[in-house]
Amino acid sequence: MKIGAPRFTCIPEPSRTWMVWDSKAERPAELGGCALSGRTEERARVACEILRRIYSNRLDACSLRKSVVAGKHPAAFDVAPTVKA
Repeated sequence: MKIGAPRFTCIPEPSRTWMVWDSKAERPAELGGCALSGRTEERARVACEILRRIYSNRLDACSLRKSVVAGKHPAAFDVAPTVKA
């Protein structure tokens, strides 16, 4: 992956469908556990934009997992202890 190059790009396939390519993983991108190949151009572009937003906002699973391990989960909140009478 070149520095400054987008991680996700849309690529036309020989079958006249489109694929979202993950240049970091060097394979078709996945969203929700599904490989993003064999899509219409519109669906590939939308999926590509969604992935770009996820990774630019650091909302991907790896980033969240690192935050949880460090005790900094973005959705963490303090719960007041319950007092038994």
